[in-house]
Amino acid sequence: TGTMRFVTDVGIGGSLWRYNGTYWVPAGGSVDLCAWSGAVTTSETYNLDCVMPAGLWRNGGVIEAPIHIRQVGTTNQCVAWIRSGTAGTTSDTALTTVDYLQAEAREEFRDTLRFKRVSNVSVRILNYGDAYNRDGISSDAPMSDVTVSSLDGATHFGLATQANGATDACSIEEFRVIYKAY
Repeated sequence: TGTMRFVTDVGIGGSLWRYNGTYWVPAGGSVDLCAWSGAVTTSETYNLDCVMPAGLWRNGGVIEAPIHIRQVGTTNQCVAWIRSGTAGTTSDTALTTVDYLQAEAREEFRDTLRFKRVSNVSVRILNYGDAYNRDGISSDAPMSDVTVSSLDGATHFGLATQANGATDACSIEEFRVIYKAY
């Protein structure tokens, strides 16, 4: 118990892990796995593919995903999908969709979305209940579980985006994937 190891292939620049007697957990309680910012194009593009090694995202573990989207103009819609699965492509399961930005001349969406691994084939969306309809996060029902392909192997967690037209400027100002072990 208390043994520490630096892991070079988990986290931005690697990460420090501590053995708690049962599991290896991030020494600081969480680890930033990856991040992305950039322009959104008119075709659905898988912008960020964060690969978690097999066994990293255990049942009960939470992924936090701070996201900040900015759109200038009212003509087109800016859409972002947070996806998870085994492929690391737009074919992975969409855990949630952010598609609110289109009504005002300059709009922004900023939130931290949270996803809990319930089982090897189920992810629970933890926090869009209050934001549902208000902030443009759409899904079947608040606090729902989403069925995904097996999470037992290497798991991809990422962001796909699309601007439904080229008239307006749409960008991802921030998207990060943070793992928290509980």
